[in-house]
Amino acid sequence: MKANVKRRVLCYLLDVMIVISIGFLLSVFLPKSNEYLQTKQEIGILSENYLNHEISFSEYFLSYSSLVRELDKGNMLYLWVCFGIMVLYFIIVPLFLGGRTFGMWCGKLIVQNKGSFQNIVDIVLIRSSVSYGVLYFLFELMLIFLISGELYFILLTILAILQILVVICSLFMIKYRDDKRSLADILSHSNILIES
Repeated sequence: MKANVKRRVLCYLLDVMIVISIGFLLSVFLPKSNEYLQTKQEIGILSENYLNHEISFSEYFLSYSSLVRELDKGNMLYLWVCFGIMVLYFIIVPLFLGGRTFGMWCGKLIVQNKGSFQNIVDIVLIRSSVSYGVLYFLFELMLIFLISGELYFILLTILAILQILVVICSLFMIKYRDDKRSLADILSHSNILIES
């Protein structure tokens, strides 16, 4: 039987909560660089100045968008560890669970190969890139080294909005399509079914 939107959303949220929880726990224990702490302090002062009406919104936005890259650059260890967690959780683990994430396993959902992709690796890579933002995170890590200043913040924001739109679009596809397939399902030639 094809999985309905409610069950798939609950499994998706479980996966996201697990990854966020692991990332949060690691953020407590991973050391912070001086660059990160200094940039965070600068953002705090900038926010205070804006809230006290000492600077305009446009001045705040321009300064903040320039500092975001410095903040991320100073937090590279954490970002790389989080990327590793995402790859482990959304790519490596599903290879051992027949294409399923832990959330899908808990929700008794299975991945059915529907088309030309014979290799589970292809299915897992496409599904993790589209649904779980692994590709977005990889782009973020590359942009840190390629682009600076406001353009970094703008591109990162555009990529985040696109990732959110892909997830929302997929939800509507699951809800309203007769075959209950999301964008990731279509691109990976797979189906999500309830385990019988």
